[in-house]
Amino acid sequence: MAYEQGVPIAEVAESGPGLAFIAYPKAVTMMPLSPLWATLFFMMLIFLGLDSQFVCVESLVTAVVDMYPKVFRRGYRRELLILALSIVSFFLGLIMLTEGGMYVFQLFDSYAASGMCLLFVAIFECVCIGWFYGSNRFYDNIEDMIGYRPLPLIKWCWKLLTPGICARFRKLIVASPDLKMRGKLGAGLYSATVNNCDAKLKGDGNISAITEKETHF
Repeated sequence: MAYEQGVPIAEVAESGPGLAFIAYPKAVTMMPLSPLWATLFFMMLIFLGLDSQFVCVESLVTAVVDMYPKVFRRGYRRELLILALSIVSFFLGLIMLTEGGMYVFQLFDSYAASGMCLLFVAIFECVCIGWFYGSNRFYDNIEDMIGYRPLPLIKWCWKLLTPGICARFRKLIVASPDLKMRGKLGAGLYSATVNNCDAKLKGDGNISAITEKETHF
């Protein structure tokens, strides 16, 4: 791909959705037995997504069922809860398939599933377990499940070490620099912005590099 486009290898693709859905599929078509490798590649993506969804859905459903056992531990109510959650998630995902869906995807990717949000979750989970619920009480729960108490160091990791390390990360308080507005905003409400990708297409009809920044707004 770098040879065909006449650019260095490092500029062919950067991390992000363009790497998985544009650069890799293009590279697969250039390999011998490309239909086989394309099938295996997209099967890997599907199974990877399913594996992640199983963890997210089951953890949320288990938490809801444990909070309201009298409501959901009857008949097939737990299964119906999973079905309702799956349907809601499906319709939310359809937003990312619209014309401006890539922008919504980048917002979710930068602010809902990585970086700052994960650090916030890690800090508050440790604070809730170590200080509000009580580390000694949580030790008793672990002993009931596995038959022995973990090392005392784990308790101090919950209470001090892990929240302190996470709080020192710069990405916790700084917004993602990758999300940028493209082009210039006009005076009207429906003014269109010009993407750098469009500008390249107007030149010679080829995009020299597939970058994550070109999908940001």
